[in-house]
Amino acid sequence: MKGFPWNVLVGAFIGIFVVQIWGAKKVETRFTMAFDFRHPDLLLYLRVAFPFMICSTISFSISIVAKLSRIMIYKKVVIIISMLIFPIWFFPPLK
Repeated sequence: MKGFPWNVLVGAFIGIFVVQIWGAKKVETRFTMAFDFRHPDLLLYLRVAFPFMICSTISFSISIVAKLSRIMIYKKVVIIISMLIFPIWFFPPLK
């Protein structure tokens, strides 16, 4: 069983990187680093995803605090509290 984790890591590396590089060289493509922080699709993604990220972080933090303080809080209560702290409806609808 000692070799199994290493085989998984090597196989994942070969599958993700080596095969992709080999295929890219075969069709003669070049890698260029181009990332536009003002791209409209990226801004739309951030505008849609940010409230959910904040709400899930708040609800996770509340559940951790509840476990550490040994208070039982049900899942629905955690969701309601997180929605009251940082409501999704604060953001205007997408056009």
